[in-house]
Amino acid sequence: EAQPMDEDFLLAIDSGMPTAVSISPGSLVSEGIIFVRLVPPEDNAGTRLRTWTQSDIIAEIRKRYNEIPGMRAVISDLSTQGFTATRGYPVDFAVQGPDWKRVTEFAEAIRHRMIDCDALADVNSDYRPGMPEVHVIPDAQKAGELGVPIQRIAYAINVAFGGGRNGRFTDIDKRYDVRVRLLESQRSSPDQLDDLYVKNDKGKLVALRDVVRREMISMLPVINRYNHMRKVQLTANTAPGVPQGESLSRALEIVDQVREELDLPPSYRIVILGNAQAMQETLDSLWWALALGFIVASMILGVQFNSFIHPFTVLLAVPFGVTGALATLWLFGDRLNFMSMIGMVLLAGLVKKNSIILIDYTNQLRAEGKDLVDAVLTACPIRLRPILMTSFATVAAAIPLAMGFGPGAETRAPLARSIIGGILLSTLVTLIVVPIFYVLFDRFGAWFMGLTQRQEETPIIQVEPPPLVLNGKYPAPAHAESLEPLTAASSIRVDDGGID
Repeated sequence: EAQPMDEDFLLAIDSGMPTAVSISPGSLVSEGIIFVRLVPPEDNAGTRLRTWTQSDIIAEIRKRYNEIPGMRAVISDLSTQGFTATRGYPVDFAVQGPDWKRVTEFAEAIRHRMIDCDALADVNSDYRPGMPEVHVIPDAQKAGELGVPIQRIAYAINVAFGGGRNGRFTDIDKRYDVRVRLLESQRSSPDQLDDLYVKNDKGKLVALRDVVRREMISMLPVINRYNHMRKVQLTANTAPGVPQGESLSRALEIVDQVREELDLPPSYRIVILGNAQAMQETLDSLWWALALGFIVASMILGVQFNSFIHPFTVLLAVPFGVTGALATLWLFGDRLNFMSMIGMVLLAGLVKKNSIILIDYTNQLRAEGKDLVDAVLTACPIRLRPILMTSFATVAAAIPLAMGFGPGAETRAPLARSIIGGILLSTLVTLIVVPIFYVLFDRFGAWFMGLTQRQEETPIIQVEPPPLVLNGKYPAPAHAESLEPLTAASSIRVDDGGID
């Protein structure tokens, strides 16, 4: 039954939606690659050229080509190639291990499970078994008994099927090789090896079938390696509406399930490759950049404010800004991708300026002699206008980018939307939460400094005066036995200055 979408698709193809279509051979003789370039959604005059998005066209092409018997179409979005030199599949990993047979079993089991997963599409593998190949294996014992060297057997097969140079001739100013080999009708089948003869050491002809045996085996047309180890590489696209992180997580869950079912040791490992590896490394680097920005900002603010506490008051608005950015992305149905992460890194620098404006003016008022609470209550109304002006100016500048006009707007819009959401929420936090925590942190700092500050006390020395001796007798103190009687050589003088 024909659907309007199918008619639109055919009309778009007939009207020239693809501006360029090229076909190039793949890595195998049974593969081909088709490149399709789409026309812009609108022309310079604003006329709508197509109503279908790139995702709609990819889904329809996938459906149409997979309906052809014997054909398997794998769609690749070339716009995701910016992070890697490969074709840029969102899910891309390799299976490696010590036993090649077990590796292929492991990879094929994973591939079948991934095909049944609703979070993945266009599951593909570079493992291509089934290419027939004839192996000619010499019988060393028989060849030795008949006096036929192994090197002579290899040379005879090479000349018969591959050809050998027997001479050269010159035509005008060019020289050409003369190669000799069997006619094409004499080398079209492996069974024709039985008709070849080689000479032994005595000059007698020996049938090749008497000294060799043939085996027909299935070989790989291409042997792929990663870090000098053979691998089976599995790739897949994300299903419509499924983020890349969720698709990769589902694929790795399938890997763990299959590994447990096959009871494989840890030596059979999974290596993330391509776009998935580049995206994971990029996100890790962005998180490190965000953390490093916190550290550097706290150091600079600590030097500016001459405090270890108030830098944390300034940075208090950053987590709320990230919360606002995530909420805005969720509200518009965007994903946490590379562009939105860049927006969060920019947001970490933008949201601090409101707190710096407020806290710096509060410190100035306190330096002029105002009380803590009075300084905060005075600074907030005065700094309200510049905070709102800078915040609204930033939001206004990001609105055109967030609305998504022009080619590539779907990629740039999450960056602006994360900035807008983070700025709005961080501004409210700056006006309400930051003054409260400024007072609390300042009181906590004063309390902590009071605990650590040591009060200096003057020591008091008590001196017991010596007993008074009259008429050679003591008033019987506790240490009277150690005292000597008063003689003429000693005297006691009592005055206001003390006792001598």
